[in-house]
Amino acid sequence: MPQEPAAAGAPKRRLLSPADNPLVRAVGRVPAGVHTKLLVAFVGTALLVVVVGVLGLRLLGQSNELGDRASEHQVAISAVGAVCLLAVYGAWLWAYLRSGGGHEPAVEQPTHATIGFRTAVGLLAAAGVGS
Repeated sequence: MPQEPAAAGAPKRRLLSPADNPLVRAVGRVPAGVHTKLLVAFVGTALLVVVVGVLGLRLLGQSNELGDRASEHQVAISAVGAVCLLAVYGAWLWAYLRSGGGHEPAVEQPTHATIGFRTAVGLLAAAGVGS
C-alpha cells in the first residue's frame, strides 16, 4: 500500500519503523524490565520451536502410515545426519582446542586447507548416491 506524501513540514514516516509497529509499542508499554521482556521472548521462541517439533513428529507419523519410500529408511537417514553433525562439531572442537581457546577461529582467517567447489559438489553427489 503506497504511502501518502507527507504534508509540508511534517516528518516523513518510514514504512516499517518501530513507531508504526503496534506490537513494539505494546511491548514498550508493558510495566516490566528489559530482562523480563527478553525472558518472555526467549520462552515464547522455545515454545514455538516445541510446537513446530510436535507438528513435525505428527507429519512424520502420517508419513509412516502412508508407507512412502523415505519412511522405510528413517533410521539410516537420521544416523547419517547425526554422524555429519557430530563430524562438524568434532572438527570445530578440534580446531578450537588446538588454537588455545583465546580467540574465535571462525571469525579470523581460516587456518586449515579448504577444498575446491568441484570437490565439494562431487562429495555431496557421492553422499547423495550412497544413501
